[in-house]
Amino acid sequence: MRAQTIVAAALGLVFGAALGTTAGYLVSERRFVLKKEEEYQEKKRKEKEAKKAAEPAEEEKEETKEPDPKPTEVEVKEYRDKSSIYMGSSNVPPVNYTGYSEPESNVAPVEHSDEPYLIDEYKYDNDGIGKYTKRHITWYAKSHDLIDDDDTGESLYPKETVGVENLLHVLKKGTIYVRNEALDEDYEVKLMDDYYEPMV
Repeated sequence: MRAQTIVAAALGLVFGAALGTTAGYLVSERRFVLKKEEEYQEKKRKEKEAKKAAEPAEEEKEETKEPDPKPTEVEVKEYRDKSSIYMGSSNVPPVNYTGYSEPESNVAPVEHSDEPYLIDEYKYDNDGIGKYTKRHITWYAKSHDLIDDDDTGESLYPKETVGVENLLHVLKKGTIYVRNEALDEDYEVKLMDDYYEPMV
């Protein structure tokens, strides 16, 4: 009886430790992804401020341009003569639009999402062919890098492409499929539990 109690306690300890480790990892993963996203947003904000700082210089250049010369009296008279042709000529009866109506449509409205969302493999392979660009990317969990596996090998920002929340699912499933209607792209995201090492 005592041996069973010890075994049960040991199993409880092992399962509790595993559960706590997994929960801690997921929480730290989310925090790191959000931190990386905040850094990206800060970088974009600084770029916008730099652009705004450069714009006043361009406006000052535009202000220094010579103003357009005033039209001469002859040009004003010619304009008035030509425009008077169209004024007061109401021989054409006005069109009555009350008899017209909106055409009925049997097509259901298409729902669009501003945020990337999960789809299944079937939709990735068969739905939206020609509309959505299919991309293969890898999430390197240890270095928190989202890398395009196609020819470019570029680093992608999670929030703008696959969505930060969706990356939590790749940690559980290993591979997920995401649709981003704003960019007209579908992503196959695979998990790599390793650090990303760019090729030199």
